[in-house]
Amino acid sequence: MRPLKVFGLDIDKLGGGRNGHYVIEESMRVHPRTRRTFRWVNWILGLQVLVGLSAIVIARLGWLFLVEKGE
Repeated sequence: MRPLKVFGLDIDKLGGGRNGHYVIEESMRVHPRTRRTFRWVNWILGLQVLVGLSAIVIARLGWLFLVEKGE
């Protein structure tokens, strides 16, 4: 399996640090418990993105409200 590169950066090395060169076996990667765990991780990351975007929208609306009131 070749390393994942984004903008010339080796993402696996960035995420794994000095152990970024380790590769797990295919049977371990597709194991039901592994897949279930990463599904939860993806849901948590998605919720974090949603909370972050909500905070940006709320801050922007608050700023617009203050500007409209002249404060």
